[in-house]
Amino acid sequence: MAELTRFALDQRGEACVREHLTGVNTLCTELLSVFESARGEVFTYAPTAVAGDWLYAFETGGMIAANRDLSRAIPVEGRGLLMPVETLIEARAEHILQRLKELPGGVCVIDDYNPRWGDPLHGGEATAFGVGEEVYHLVTAASGFDQIADVLGWGDTIWHGAAAICRPDHEPTRAELSSPEGLRALARTAVEISCTAYDREGFVNWRRIDR
Repeated sequence: MAELTRFALDQRGEACVREHLTGVNTLCTELLSVFESARGEVFTYAPTAVAGDWLYAFETGGMIAANRDLSRAIPVEGRGLLMPVETLIEARAEHILQRLKELPGGVCVIDDYNPRWGDPLHGGEATAFGVGEEVYHLVTAASGFDQIADVLGWGDTIWHGAAAICRPDHEPTRAELSSPEGLRALARTAVEISCTAYDREGFVNWRRIDR
């Protein structure tokens, strides 16, 4: 993977975050309220060589050069070609882990949009909790890189994937968060929001700067 650089984004980045959080579920609705009411900055991490236009093509893949290299396509019998896709999910997980280490008592809640509570979670039971039919995951710095990366992968769809780094006054249990009121209370302490972007290749983050 090419070297990554942190790029500040303008109001187009703000619009991306706003659209990502609008009309989705309990968590995203409360995060949108935080985003709209608090001062913050929007940024992304991308390969250093990425030109400015790519940074604002939030719904388009190809930001990572390898994904534009069609010679990497793998023939699949009877199905044509399969193109392996590189993503920045490991960089996203590492960023979240480092932020959690910087924030005493910090936790991260990750939206798992596709399943409904009660569906098989394929290994996610250790971090999962439900609010009605909605599925979320709770991780901390103690969860470690691998688990955070796994949960981000489970929660990512092409069009949606949201995670919020929060700083509550105590570390909540999954049982405490298994109600709309409990989840909203945690979301109100969000200090950073991370949204899937670039056709799932990368992410756009908003960081609160008033606390």
